[in-house]
Amino acid sequence: MPSRLAAACLAFATLLPFAAGAHDYTTGKMKVLHPWTDPTPAGTASAPLRLRIVEIQADDRLLAAETPVAARIEVIPAVGDVEPGIALVNGRDLKLGDEGPRLRLHGINTQLFFGREYPLNLHFAKAGMVEAGLIISDPE
Repeated sequence: MPSRLAAACLAFATLLPFAAGAHDYTTGKMKVLHPWTDPTPAGTASAPLRLRIVEIQADDRLLAAETPVAARIEVIPAVGDVEPGIALVNGRDLKLGDEGPRLRLHGINTQLFFGREYPLNLHFAKAGMVEAGLIISDPE
């Protein structure tokens, strides 16, 4: 008879495929991976919003984003990009972080505690709106 530890490990292992994809959001032409920001102390006004967009199968642009925990999300394009939003290029993965094209939460209206998740909508020129979750976590 297997030990309790072995049974618990087996049960956990069966859940791994679900946990791995829990923060992936797929549209017909791309996959948004793990949108997150750092935990913040009370009174923090702004913070970076990080995510990856992979498996991009058609050119598009990320035009806007919104979440109830911030008054607005600033969409900062690459230096020299004259069109609004952030360019997504067919066949290239995109990482939005602290530099280059990026997203920034402004007017944060609540303390962001580790482990919480909030609604996040991403608006693309062609793909339309993608409903996602903004995870409050430490760096990956």
